[in-house]
Amino acid sequence: MLRRPGLLRRALAHALCLALTALAVRPVVSLVRVLAGRLRYPYDLEWMEGASLVQALRLLRGKPLYTVCDHGFIPMPYPPGHFVALAALGKLFGLGYATGRALSVLALAACALILGREIWRACPRHWSAPLFVLFGLAAIAGGFPVVGGWYDLVRVDTLFVACLVGATALCAAARVGRARAALAAAALVAAVFTKQSAALYAPLLAWLLWRRDRRAAWWFLGTLALACGALFAWLQIASGGRFWITVFDVMASHPWVGAHARVAGLRLLVHAPFLLLVPVLATGVYWRGRPRPETAVWLGVLALALPQSVLSCAKLGAHVNNLMPAVVLAGPVTALLAAEAVRAAAHARRGRLWLGALLALAAALPLWLWRFEVRSYLPSGRDWRAARGLERAVAAVRGEVIAPAQPWLAVRAGAGPDQPVSQAYDDVYALRRLGFDPFACLASTPARFAILDSAPTSLMKGLLFSQFERAPAVHAGWRPAPGTARTRQGLPAQEDRGGEPGGPAIPALRASRGGAEAAVRPAFAGPLTLTGYRTRAAQLLERRPEPRRVRRRLLFDFESSDYRGWEVSGDAFAAGPARDPVPVHGFAGHNLASSFAPGRGDGAVGELRSAPFVLDRDYLGLRVGGGASTSVGVEIVVKGRSVFVARGLDSEVLVPVLWPVGSRRGSLARLVVRDAGRKGWQHVLIDDVELFDEE
Repeated sequence: MLRRPGLLRRALAHALCLALTALAVRPVVSLVRVLAGRLRYPYDLEWMEGASLVQALRLLRGKPLYTVCDHGFIPMPYPPGHFVALAALGKLFGLGYATGRALSVLALAACALILGREIWRACPRHWSAPLFVLFGLAAIAGGFPVVGGWYDLVRVDTLFVACLVGATALCAAARVGRARAALAAAALVAAVFTKQSAALYAPLLAWLLWRRDRRAAWWFLGTLALACGALFAWLQIASGGRFWITVFDVMASHPWVGAHARVAGLRLLVHAPFLLLVPVLATGVYWRGRPRPETAVWLGVLALALPQSVLSCAKLGAHVNNLMPAVVLAGPVTALLAAEAVRAAAHARRGRLWLGALLALAAALPLWLWRFEVRSYLPSGRDWRAARGLERAVAAVRGEVIAPAQPWLAVRAGAGPDQPVSQAYDDVYALRRLGFDPFACLASTPARFAILDSAPTSLMKGLLFSQFERAPAVHAGWRPAPGTARTRQGLPAQEDRGGEPGGPAIPALRASRGGAEAAVRPAFAGPLTLTGYRTRAAQLLERRPEPRRVRRRLLFDFESSDYRGWEVSGDAFAAGPARDPVPVHGFAGHNLASSFAPGRGDGAVGELRSAPFVLDRDYLGLRVGGGASTSVGVEIVVKGRSVFVARGLDSEVLVPVLWPVGSRRGSLARLVVRDAGRKGWQHVLIDDVELFDEE
């Protein structure tokens, strides 16, 4: 053996290739197991899956997507490409989670096939060629945890990347020609109208084509401009001009957080440290001679995908799914470039050996690290049972249901496509250019019941409690929430503190129409979503019946420029009532009392004490918002004792509060608005204080 060093080197090379092959196959097998294991899971893997299905359902029902408000529905800020594809598949096979995930899996498979084919074409005709392809596929599979397990979700990202990869492959063909250029433009149009980020790649691909074939570049640009222009004009006209605002202005309004970009960049570098070798390999290939035109195109797209993906993660509220273009392209394009470098060094034996050793070392570390625990990405047996039980519980509710965090759950229970979506409300309301009134929009839904999730957005939480209350009856499949006292409806933070010396404290008394009611939760607690924003179905709410007010007497509406008649202390209320504050909602008129002081925000503290007034009606009503902390609140004081107290829900939406004061008729009372906290969400909002009787 020692006398034949060539055989020894060959045996060592084969052993190394076998070891690298085993490492490369492992993440691919793990990914296939995950994709197959959760394809038919009957619940959201990520909380926006159901929202995408609702958009597709609207297309199937012939309802518009880009509308200000349609019985509670607000559009998601994405172009319609993914929703059209979902609707087409749904028309053939039935719309649901399995159909939507199958679309994403097919898109991922298309990416793998196209990129694997490109690598194979660049490889030298050598027994090690399959290893380059396996490395590229392993890099895609190993990136599954990096993008938050997003490959198979019912979201726009995987289809967007597949369209982009297809457009790049057509532009990178050895001979482009007019037909391929037009097809490349069509694929890029599909990418742009699936996710807006694809528009950034149009100038790059046009320039790369221009360098190779100017006639093909003109065909590419002409087809791109004609198709994009026609689709854009049609969508703008059909939506009354709302398409651009919803899809582009909403996304552009998201603030940037530089720290998020740094974290995303580090995450990408940990996944693909071999990216540091790309400039070295590219320099070597160019030094040996010009690389293949196909390789230059893929390198150019990767060079743009890296900053585009990282910077997309810097938007406030963005998730690591935005890294998908860079993660999908990084490994295959690096493998393609490495194959090109090996081809260039084919005539330098020693150089080829050193290059092979360097590439094997660079591949071994990430291949070893690209492993993930399959079970952590699969719903457990308990999750499957909980999802099916929750579906049965929602279907048993007697009346139409909305579920802003799980809208497809409501649709499966028989609700229509006019489903409000929590994130869409936050996105559109933040822009404030569509004339969007979230309170009125949610009020327009005909649903009698609503499902509140365990981690609602502050806007949706306030909107739901402003119009719904905890369901008064235990419906089939639902039971009282553990530890919940028998209560009356209203804000969760209201209390009755007795009122008479030595009187008993009545915990969590919520005033309204006098009935004892209980918060309820599904008997089959909804499973947590597995990725993204982690949440689950938590409570069943029922639309609040409005009391028929008679003999109404308005006490305080705060429409004057100061707190005339009130005792003011501290700096929280020193500036007077707030006028049309943004983003506060749910108040009457233009003014309200707010302890969120100009220039100081939550850092201000203070107190408002009203002049004494006579309780000469059965009910005292008011609207309260702001923080849920015990450091802030609104209370009514009778005979020196605090009788009721209300606080906000950590939401800027003012929620109606009703206190039964009929048993204290004729007593003098004072309203006290207190802010003693300086931390986040430690402020109080109040408006529209009135006394009335009920008919």
